[in-house]
Amino acid sequence: MSEMNGGQLRHALKQVHMKENMQEEIIMNVRTQMADGTYRRNSFKRMAMSAAAFMLVFGAVSIPSYAAISNLVRARMEAIPRAEVEATEDMIQSQQIHADQFSREYTREERKRMDALRQEYENGMFPENTLTLVENESQVPDGDTLAYTKDTGCFYLPDRELTDEELLQILDFNAARDYALDQSPEVQKAREEAKAEAEERAAQAGEE
Repeated sequence: MSEMNGGQLRHALKQVHMKENMQEEIIMNVRTQMADGTYRRNSFKRMAMSAAAFMLVFGAVSIPSYAAISNLVRARMEAIPRAEVEATEDMIQSQQIHADQFSREYTREERKRMDALRQEYENGMFPENTLTLVENESQVPDGDTLAYTKDTGCFYLPDRELTDEELLQILDFNAARDYALDQSPEVQKAREEAKAEAEERAAQAGEE
């Protein structure tokens, strides 16, 4: 089973507008702490947001915002029932690993189509159905069905090539996870603290 190392940490870092090399530096720091035993599970999101807020104060990133997504996707996410958003956040928080996993790697063609469909998704091309979610591996349907296990955060990809509909389902699911994280009290608090610190620093700079 293949694993996208740092996937869920990157998922948290998406909440801020941060250059990719900065994201990688934070991820490498987490890996180092995991190796020497100083990394605590369930702290990755707090660490990511704290680091982002710190760099924001020093002008390295812009104020975290969900505004970067298209209006069409925003409207779709905001239409999700609040209970479903909270259930998605609870699922993310309960997962004991901090990386998305995949039963196999994407093929080159799948990656190419995923990149193309990402833009189409932003423009309002949404899947007809939602991604199949199951509690654990024992509930994964036959090998011809795309599914995601809630407990391990694993995407079970069919042996065949993924269809455009299935790729859109993955994009839609990832957008829903990002939205759920964005709406969490922890992220909201980190954003407000970062904004306040940035404004205070700007005011101090104006007085000098």
